[in-house]
Amino acid sequence: MKFGIKKAQILVSLNFSPIEISRSVFIFVSKNRKQVKIYYEDDYGYWLLQNKLGSNKFKIPDQDISSLEIKPQQLTMFLKGLEVIETKKKPNLEGACF
Repeated sequence: MKFGIKKAQILVSLNFSPIEISRSVFIFVSKNRKQVKIYYEDDYGYWLLQNKLGSNKFKIPDQDISSLEIKPQQLTMFLKGLEVIETKKKPNLEGACF
């Protein structure tokens, strides 16, 4: 994941409105799920934070997620490498009678 604050700013501004960007945190996860970058804008400027896990991977669902809203406590857990984003599993209907 080789991008800096300018590319993060462009990605966010192309995909979200100024109202959505204000006071929101945007998380970018690398392909190998070992690194995240967090983009945030406030009244004073822009922030780009980076976090890498040594031996584990960040836990995100296998399906493609382009946008997801999480709570601050979930963000803290996510950055520690814990699974906080639950996926809805399809029920196993094998052998079920209707």
